[in-house]
Amino acid sequence: MEFKQFSKIIYERVSEFYGESVKAQIEEVEKNNGVKLTGLILFNEQTNISPAVYLDDYYKEYRRGRKVSDIVVEIIRIYNRIDNRAKIDMDFLKSYETVQERVCFKLVHFGRNEALLQEIPHIPYLDLAIVFYFAYESEALGKGSVLIRNSHLTDWNVSVQELYRNAASNTKRLFPVKIMNIDELAADLTGEERTVETDCFSQIFPEKEALPMYVLTNRSKQFGAAGILYQDQLKKMAEQLKNNLFVLPSSIHEVILLPDHGENPCSLKFMVREVNETQVAEEEILSDSVYYYDRETDKVRILCD
Repeated sequence: MEFKQFSKIIYERVSEFYGESVKAQIEEVEKNNGVKLTGLILFNEQTNISPAVYLDDYYKEYRRGRKVSDIVVEIIRIYNRIDNRAKIDMDFLKSYETVQERVCFKLVHFGRNEALLQEIPHIPYLDLAIVFYFAYESEALGKGSVLIRNSHLTDWNVSVQELYRNAASNTKRLFPVKIMNIDELAADLTGEERTVETDCFSQIFPEKEALPMYVLTNRSKQFGAAGILYQDQLKKMAEQLKNNLFVLPSSIHEVILLPDHGENPCSLKFMVREVNETQVAEEEILSDSVYYYDRETDKVRILCD
């Protein structure tokens, strides 16, 4: 069964289950790095919350043998966990005063997001871009983010520079950095929490005592690669290790810090690219580049470009 037919069957069975009480529709949703996913959107007249369940991964599970009926039941359970009478007043986004304490930043790849970057405020950084989002918390939606767009800045009459100043303070406060030795990660985290890509990097260098590696993320493990932007964070780490640092982008959620013991940066770049191609979801890739933090200049640059 092709994906289009699979999506149609899921749509029809979910629609049949709910009847007139819930409307369903299929929409293509653009994610990070220009990745387009197919979402099943469910909504009813009592709420303005319309959750999207992405069907792409479910199709992969179907191809591996999972029954369509099991997938339909899971989607229904996901929707039923949501308060279908809750409403969110999105007018709060019209006032900068109501959002400025939770404006944050994250890192994305510049070249992979050129079309999106035309629509959102951003600051170029190496081959990346610093972009901004509102980090929300609500009883109805839980925790999540709303990407800040150029139209928001126009409504707020706020500059990108002011947005960055608030985001630099807020992101560090709301999402404190977390740095772990790769061995500590293996010992302390459960298998569910560990990421495939950090496991792959640890296997690249089996002599971990000679080449200690560290995972830099944040406590929420969401958009944690932005931790390299926190003031003096890389400087403190380099001084502690008494060494310059290779910064290997594991994903948008974390980076690997490797003290410089003379490794070939072009070999490291090959390894980063291989991990991205084989282990990281396309929408979560940060970059194929290898970055280098020099503690004398206190700057980050791209190596082997």
